[in-house]
Amino acid sequence: MTVSPNTPVQPSSYSANTIPGIVLPTLTGETQHDQTEVRHALLDMNKNLQSIQNNIQSNSSSANTPLKPLSSAPSGNITFQAPTTAGIYMVYIPVGYLVATSGGPYMLIIQSSVMGRTVSVPIGASGNTISSGDLLFNIYIDSSGNVTSNAWEIAGSNANGSYEQRSNGEMACFKYQLSVAGGAHYTWTFPVAFNNTSYSVPACGGNIASGNFILGTDATTRYTYQVEYYCCPIGGTGTAIYDLVAFGRWRT
Repeated sequence: MTVSPNTPVQPSSYSANTIPGIVLPTLTGETQHDQTEVRHALLDMNKNLQSIQNNIQSNSSSANTPLKPLSSAPSGNITFQAPTTAGIYMVYIPVGYLVATSGGPYMLIIQSSVMGRTVSVPIGASGNTISSGDLLFNIYIDSSGNVTSNAWEIAGSNANGSYEQRSNGEMACFKYQLSVAGGAHYTWTFPVAFNNTSYSVPACGGNIASGNFILGTDATTRYTYQVEYYCCPIGGTGTAIYDLVAFGRWRT
């Protein structure tokens, strides 16, 4: 049988759609009528989907609402009690609250009511400038009350250089374009203190006009806050310009 291209073909009937309240029309082969029926069905489907979405939003878990452990910049150490129900929670700390009102540094400890592992967030001294923006990260509370977090990073700076502190306890400190005259000693006070003396300060490249730049290895120059550099030979001339970096931990 030959069918004209303009002759509508009778399709099979369609069964109810799995979306509640939506039934697709049974098409009759009348083109204009079929288009109207499909439009009405799509409009009904859109309304139904919007209703489902609104219902999901209105019944969403409180775990999706960020926890806000700080309401202002702290002036001392703070312990924040996280929810008791096991699950994943989002933590939000505005950048302005990551710097102490005075003194510091301080520590924000996030724990559950059952004391287990905790999450620590350092709050910089008032002279620090936090440059990483607001801190937003997830924590996980297990059935035993242990609190763990995924990766986060705080970056800041002050007159002694810049630093990066990470959720796993690692820290790096930087000092850029340090100028040391020939034969002179330079003691670098880190922008943030390391947790212990087990940090490393690898040799860094730079522009040496005369002599050599050597990392001091004497034990008395390698304590928590400072490390000593000197430009050799003693009595030499010229200037060495270096970018310095130190690696260690801000917590155990």
